[in-house]
This record gives sequence, C-alpha cells and structure tokens, in this order.
Amino acid sequence: MNVIQLTRLRHGEQFFLNPDLIERVDTHVDTVIRLTTGNEHRVKETGDEIVRHIADFRARVLALAGLFQQAASPNGADSVWAEPSATASTIREPIAELSPTVVAATTEGSPS
Repeated sequence: MNVIQLTRLRHGEQFFLNPDLIERVDTHVDTVIRLTTGNEHRVKETGDEIVRHIADFRARVLALAGLFQQAASPNGADSVWAEPSATASTIREPIAELSPTVVAATTEGSPS
C-alpha cells in the first residue's frame, strides 16, 4: 500500500495519504500538510511524527524490494528479471516479519 496513516485534527478520524503528494508540512499552530494537488489537511501528528511515518514507509518499500530481489535471484543474479524463480510462498514468508499490511498488499489475488 502506497500510503501513510494520519489523524484529522478536527474530528480525530484516521485517513490514509499518499506521501508522494506532500509538498510541505507547516507546523506553526496546527500541523498542516499541503499537497501538490493544492489540497491541505490539518492533522493531529507533529511534523516530526509525519517525517517518521514517511521514513518508515520508505524503509518498508526498500525492504520489500530487497526481499523480492533476493527471492527472485537466489544464485546472486544482478536483477530480478535475470532469473524468474520467485514464487508467492518464497516471498511471503520473510515479508510476514515486516508488516501484516505489506503481506496483505503483496498477496492479494496471488496463488498460494
């Protein structure tokens, strides 16, 4: 899933936001996330918390990419495309340690 979870300041409801759309985060009185689309969101999280959410998200993406690379090329091939030996089960097991959300996103609709 390509999103981070945040909390609306006014009603406290949680929502998901694509971090690639964030243009800037202002933290004067309230924390306001301004998007490249022109929309803005006032959130409960601090600027530092938002940065941590984004860093954690990007780390999970890189870890997942590394697991796909490793599963696809067990003999040390340079590219995932070099040897298509990865199967759903060889990729799912190490991913389960990362995050249940990552597992759900990577296994939806895939054969067991």
